[in-house]
Amino acid sequence: MSSKYEMLATRWKRGYITKETLRGWVALNNKRPGSGITAAEYAEITGEPYYIEAATAAELDSMTVAQLKEYAADRGISLAGLTLKADILAAIKTAEGLEEVAAE
Repeated sequence: MSSKYEMLATRWKRGYITKETLRGWVALNNKRPGSGITAAEYAEITGEPYYIEAATAAELDSMTVAQLKEYAADRGISLAGLTLKADILAAIKTAEGLEEVAAE
């Protein structure tokens, strides 16, 4: 268990924190391993699997490169070697099962 697990589990049991707060700790751990809790620890605390709500294609299109990189990291999508927004979008949409509609 992570160093934050016991503290967060106690606060959850007492009703001091929400699932959204715990999701934030998982996101932090994804960015800086060891700084938060894992998805498995989230599931153990809440009794529900950890998931991140998927964005729509339109929401992805409106994101900046930095936001797209954060979104991909939170969902475990590899962007290795990708720097252009179009390439990053394509990788995320492919991983999320969102297909581009060809213009006619």
